[in-house]
Amino acid sequence: MTLISPDERFMPYDPHSRSALLFWMAESLNISPSLEKDARDKYHAVGNWLGAPGSSLETYDLHIFAQGSFALGTVVRPCTEGGEFDIDLVQIANLLPVALTSEAYRLLVGARLREHGTYSKILKENDRCWTLKYAGNFHLDVVPARPNQQKNPPLLSVQITNRKTQGWSESNPQGFEAWFKLQNAKVLQWLQERVAKSFSLSIDDVPEHKVRTPLQQTIQLLKRHRDLYFQNHQESCPASILLTTLAAQCHIGHQDLAECLEHILNTMNKGIHQFNDVWYVRNPSMPQENLARKWNENPAHKTRYDQWHAQAQKDFLSSYRDLQEYATSLKAALGDSVVQKSLQQYGRTASQSRAQQISHASLLTGLAVTPSAASILLKPHTFYGKK
Repeated sequence: MTLISPDERFMPYDPHSRSALLFWMAESLNISPSLEKDARDKYHAVGNWLGAPGSSLETYDLHIFAQGSFALGTVVRPCTEGGEFDIDLVQIANLLPVALTSEAYRLLVGARLREHGTYSKILKENDRCWTLKYAGNFHLDVVPARPNQQKNPPLLSVQITNRKTQGWSESNPQGFEAWFKLQNAKVLQWLQERVAKSFSLSIDDVPEHKVRTPLQQTIQLLKRHRDLYFQNHQESCPASILLTTLAAQCHIGHQDLAECLEHILNTMNKGIHQFNDVWYVRNPSMPQENLARKWNENPAHKTRYDQWHAQAQKDFLSSYRDLQEYATSLKAALGDSVVQKSLQQYGRTASQSRAQQISHASLLTGLAVTPSAASILLKPHTFYGKK
């Protein structure tokens, strides 16, 4: 079945039409606005419960925040039907007594979660976190932490609990988020201005977490490609922080998604270095951390990364006769359902662009375009808690 209209079916294979189709592919990987709101409400409720009056943690000045892909705007829908979104949270105790050990604090957080009638039924203990497994769509990983008490620690860094070592491990999710936002800032502001202008709004009415830049969408596409490529080699799968670092550090501000994807695929490996036969990718928020350490433990992991990267270049950057052929070629790389939904959305917006007598690229480049999408994008957000 042809999902692109006949006149779009044989559209010349050019970067603008490719960007439009890639936009919808990335969009199909997003967490839905309703599920995103539900997750935000639930994690704020968890934070409120942990530090509520009468809690054993009340005096510790607790602060909870999202980390990882949820905070960066690079969440990717699970590959499998019924798969869950993994949302990582950090729970910082700013006034934790120095004498309280990592293991004691970790157990205090777990005990407090077990006091809640709902949380106690869905709670699971892991080495570095407490997992709240909500029915159906997502789970929250709560990582207990304190401010970093090492000498001259990286800005914003923390120390997290670890059941396996029963000590403190350094981490810097807020520092990484700040670095990523800096890499993303120029294009993000441009997109916010475009959305605001299109709908006669102030730029302050366009929240950052409702906009996806070409950098964020590129990372989403690469992560989905990685997830499917490494399905049978999970032990070699490159971590999301590694891919995000390599992509973001070579980003130069492309406003077009196809150009951004091509540039990143062709330059991201410049962030990989080798010294005395040791592979090294520096964590920009913790320079002492080597994100490529797994490659040094087992050279096969680096070989499989190189093979994945070559396949991603082939899948995304090869030339085809037309857009339908390009889309069909990506079914194995991104998943049949992602491609089918994207073709349908592409066809609808292509028709809309003709009706409005504007270019498809202008309609789609990096932002939600229909009034219904805009109403979702700009819907006021509340942070009251839900159990």
